[in-house]
Amino acid sequence: GDAPNHTYDGENDIGTTTALHDKGLDGVSGSDEILKTWDCRIAGCVATIKTNLNSETSNTDIARDNFNSNLDDDSDPPVSINGTENNAGERPYDTEDINRNGSLDQDISFVRYRIDLSSEDDTQYETLKNGWRKWRIPLDQYDSIVSADGNSYLTILSGALFTRLWFGNLSSGVAEAKVQVVSLAVVGNAWEETDASNLYTTSSTGNTQISNVDGSETEISSSVAGLDSSFLTVSVINNRENSDTYFKSPNTSTERDAETNAALKESALSLEYKNMNPGQAVGATRIFDTDVKDLTSYKTLKMEIHYETDAPTVPVRFALQFGEGSLDGSTDYYEWSFKPVNMEKCTDRQQDCHERNWLANAFEMALSDFSDLKKGRHPPYLNPVEVDLGGDREEKIKLVGNPSTTSVDWVRFVIIADSSASPADLKGTFWVDDLRLSGMDSDWGYALRMSGQTDFADVLSLSGAMRYQDGNFATLSSTNGSPKPKLSEAASQLDVSADASLNLNKFFDDEHGLHMPIGVGYSSTTKRPYLKPTDDLELSHDNLSDLGSDFITNGLSVSKNSKENELRNNAESKGYQSFSRTRRISFSYSKDYKPDGSAVKEIFSQIFLERPALSYSYNETEARATTSADSTYSYHTLIEYNLGTYNRFNYKPFSILKKKSWASGWSDGTFEPWPQTFDLTLFDLNYVRYVDQDRDPDFVEPQVDKVVTYTVDLSHKANMRWNIFPFLSTSYAINITRDMYGGGDQEAFTKENFWTGKNGSLFAMDEVFDYDHTDRKVYVSPDSMVVIPYDTVATVTSTGDTLDIDMANASTYKVLYDSTVYYKVDSVGQRQYGRAYGILRNERSRNQQFKVNFSPNVIVFLPMTFSFSSDFTQQKSIPDDFSLTDETSVEKNFWTISQTNRFEFGPSFKLVEFTKLFGDKNAAASFLDKLKWREVKATWTTNLNTVGENFTLAQLYEEQGVTPLQYYLYGLGIGNGYRNRGLWNIISGDMGLDSRNDYTEFAEYRNQNVDTLVYQGNFKHSVSRALQLSTGFTLPFWDIAVVADMQWKQDFSQSREYPLYTDSTITWPKWGVG
Repeated sequence: GDAPNHTYDGENDIGTTTALHDKGLDGVSGSDEILKTWDCRIAGCVATIKTNLNSETSNTDIARDNFNSNLDDDSDPPVSINGTENNAGERPYDTEDINRNGSLDQDISFVRYRIDLSSEDDTQYETLKNGWRKWRIPLDQYDSIVSADGNSYLTILSGALFTRLWFGNLSSGVAEAKVQVVSLAVVGNAWEETDASNLYTTSSTGNTQISNVDGSETEISSSVAGLDSSFLTVSVINNRENSDTYFKSPNTSTERDAETNAALKESALSLEYKNMNPGQAVGATRIFDTDVKDLTSYKTLKMEIHYETDAPTVPVRFALQFGEGSLDGSTDYYEWSFKPVNMEKCTDRQQDCHERNWLANAFEMALSDFSDLKKGRHPPYLNPVEVDLGGDREEKIKLVGNPSTTSVDWVRFVIIADSSASPADLKGTFWVDDLRLSGMDSDWGYALRMSGQTDFADVLSLSGAMRYQDGNFATLSSTNGSPKPKLSEAASQLDVSADASLNLNKFFDDEHGLHMPIGVGYSSTTKRPYLKPTDDLELSHDNLSDLGSDFITNGLSVSKNSKENELRNNAESKGYQSFSRTRRISFSYSKDYKPDGSAVKEIFSQIFLERPALSYSYNETEARATTSADSTYSYHTLIEYNLGTYNRFNYKPFSILKKKSWASGWSDGTFEPWPQTFDLTLFDLNYVRYVDQDRDPDFVEPQVDKVVTYTVDLSHKANMRWNIFPFLSTSYAINITRDMYGGGDQEAFTKENFWTGKNGSLFAMDEVFDYDHTDRKVYVSPDSMVVIPYDTVATVTSTGDTLDIDMANASTYKVLYDSTVYYKVDSVGQRQYGRAYGILRNERSRNQQFKVNFSPNVIVFLPMTFSFSSDFTQQKSIPDDFSLTDETSVEKNFWTISQTNRFEFGPSFKLVEFTKLFGDKNAAASFLDKLKWREVKATWTTNLNTVGENFTLAQLYEEQGVTPLQYYLYGLGIGNGYRNRGLWNIISGDMGLDSRNDYTEFAEYRNQNVDTLVYQGNFKHSVSRALQLSTGFTLPFWDIAVVADMQWKQDFSQSREYPLYTDSTITWPKWGVG
């Protein structure tokens, strides 16, 4: 055939599933067909093209692509059995798009494997009956990879869809050959052979092949790699196919079918070795890629082994290895090995002889025997630990590196040739069966809990609790398997807590209204594991008696390294325990208001006793475990002051209008000149010190230094509620959060400076406001300009004559000055914007809410309510490595604001009250009363939401022109950054802004003066307006209530990142009747 033509050939159009014809892949039939054949019996190969001109007239299938359905039963059918022409009854259409993805794939990517069919080396294949051979080709032992993208063989095979068999490299002069393939399968074997034959190979060469990859030719060598003669065969033997040679171990129970009770097939792993060299080791490995094994739920490891060799003496040792790591490169594993017992010459029944050999080689070992090899060891684990168990079988156990039975990802059977063995004797077979775990950990666990509390009236309260849980205790909340914890998770735990509270105010008269509770508390948690953390060394199983006696003698914790090291060397659980202790104390003070007859006492009592309130708490948690030693020390101090009124003023400024009928509704209204609630949080300090240290379970001494971090958060709050008149009320709340540590004031918060007036400390009045940024202006004196002359030239008259320079006559010359003007700088950046905008030092966030309610009741038949609220938040973004001396860092220090404004107007038209203005009894009033038609309600709401306006304060003032006063009014929702919003603007929700050019100022989506140094893509402005009318009446003849409503609604949003796109939704009208 021809080389690929890079054009789709098929009976359909690419990407469609409809057949256009049935002429085959070439698209032609009859005399239009062409066939290209090759003759490679000579060097270089010769191509011949056949057409209707050089073919016999009787040949109607020149291309040999006609389908013949009568060839299915032929043992050696011709190529027409796969013909693509006239095969419509067999398949819908023929196509080169064999993966049916609707496109012509031209990328070449494949992995090539080669086998030498002419080889007579029986180590390369398995000889079957009747001359058949079976080849096993490991997928990782490929011959070549062809990939335009340079992919690995694993990547290519993971996406492989098809397999192509290629038969070539025929001997010279051979024109045709035949190969029969009965089965081709990709199979897996959990046991990987590992021996010297994978390391030493030989090669045989042959012809090469050229592959075209993305237009470039690539030469693929046809050399075939072959393994050497060292050999280990891993196969499966069973009592069905091998019933004449295989007999199972008497220790292996016979499994039976659950329905028929028939004995099931019993299989074993067969390891056949031969052609080994003295001292050589070969093995078979099972890898647990996705299912790492935890063996700690069992106590014993068992295995059945059978061995047979023709050698006069046993020339090998057999070893079982299991551990963690890679297949061949693992340096962390356990090993058990022994000298196997050979199958004796049988004079009894064959089965009896095999069973005796099974029993003679049986393996059983406690898992703790392996982990006990670790006792007293210290890193680095460079030297293996080996123990000779002795006996006739010369058993040994060995520890290499630092494996763990909690994490086993491979197991290996190893055959080790004696260094003094004869090569001729190194041939034999092992049968391995029933590798199993036994002696499941079924020890009982228990738990108990006790608590008590004693109250001494309401003066003193004492309480305590203790809880113990054994490491073997299974909780009902356990999931995923057995509720009993694995040995690697088991730990005895003791929790102890005690609390005491004392009301100091009980030592004073209750009439004073004092509240002074003081509380102290203690709690600890001790966990002693059954296994060394991150390891499998089994420790002592401490119980309630051990933990209880340590608690009584105050010996729960271990503070000395020497004592801890001694406990670890003895594999004591206490040496690897996790112990945490928490101690806390708290105190608070407040006083209820109590009137006093004396004005002086009243004033001093309110100022110093009743209005202030404070609380203090200290909490420390210290924890020490094998992997970490972390401590937390927390201080919280809160100082509050109440400026609100304890009694209402009840001042009635409109009482003089009481006799006026039109003012009777509110002439008794009271006026309150001071807010009823005015609470200040002057000082809310949270100071936390974290001390963290990582520890290594193999070392008592810490291997790394402690890491100390702090958080110092200081908050200030104000909350005001003021009912000015019965129809007018307002409220305001603000919460300011300051990061006193992250703001660079670490030194100011040390104990030596904190309570002083030093620069940056708590009472440093000159540091109340934040530095933030200064302006970017350069200030110079008007008379400080310096101009430098650089040349003097003669004056040229109007007639063209050049005058002689006379320095005494200024008209004869002209002085030329440098274009550069120098100024004497008086100062740079005089204005501090943190102070100007009222930003407190190290302020990180500020949130404020403002609300006004107005409910006039002037018109009897038209009550209405007005409500306006604003929620404003400003958040500071500051880099972790912020420094005032780093200019680029300062520019990253910016503010982000968000604001939500809501206005609501709700009038209600009282129909009955309106008609009664024309008389208490009239036809209209009676008609409305009969229909129970009381009122018509209306609601108008507007919501404005702005998110993501980013700026620095210097840019806000200098470039955007937003003054501190206007910025504050904007935060209240009554300003737009430049002027007051106005009543109509608030009521309509900026309805007057009806074009894109109206949104070009501060906090608008087309702001023309944004701070270009900070990201602006998060800005979004949303507006929602809605009008709703509703009413209801009753049909008198059916007594059915009818409710009707109508709604108009408009929603739109504007994004700065996409200024040409406005997302808008209008609902009109929306009617409802029910």
